[in-house]
Parts: sequence; C-alpha cells; structure tokens
Amino acid sequence: MAIHLGPSVLATTSTLPPATLTSPSHNSTVPRVHPSSRATTQEMLFRATTQGIPRA
Repeated sequence: MAIHLGPSVLATTSTLPPATLTSPSHNSTVPRVHPSSRATTQEMLFRATTQGIPRA
C-alpha cells in the first residue's frame, strides 16, 4: 500500500478479513463473496482515511 494510514485506520484494517489484506491483487474475487459487506467496509475505511489524514 502506498497510502500512509493512521494508527486508528491500521487498527480497523486489522479487523478486516485476511483475504482482503493478503490478496489485494485478487479483489476481483473478493466482492463476489459478500458484495454488500466488503464494499461497505472498504468504502467506510476509505472515507475514514481521507477524512482523517487532512485533520491530522
């Protein structure tokens, strides 16, 4: 990852399914398992990351 994540974001990322962290290049197969859960989790993570960086 080229994005610099904050401590709180890293803690949240560690709670994500191992498949998402271990195989970032195979994201094409990940959404097929749980489209709603995965998409929502990553979207919220991105929002928290983009909103957290400018404030910090």
